[in-house]
Amino acid sequence: MIKIWGDFNQRDELGRVVLPSADDMKSEQVNLEPGLRVIIWMEDIEAEGVLEKDKGVWRARIVWETLKDRETGRPLEFQPP
Repeated sequence: MIKIWGDFNQRDELGRVVLPSADDMKSEQVNLEPGLRVIIWMEDIEAEGVLEKDKGVWRARIVWETLKDRETGRPLEFQPP
């Protein structure tokens, strides 16, 4: 799965993580498209997300049940707002 950096603390009004660096993936010859399942990571955590594009900006609807510690792989509990 493609890994994209995202700040889990920067979410839009629908709770999606905003991905300001997603367009940088073009340089790696990766084709992003809505509905694509990816890994969103930040510092020591990661989770699966489903890509959406809104107002020209990539966002990810996080699958919170997949949140885990990047180093240990252990699942983490998180209650999204």
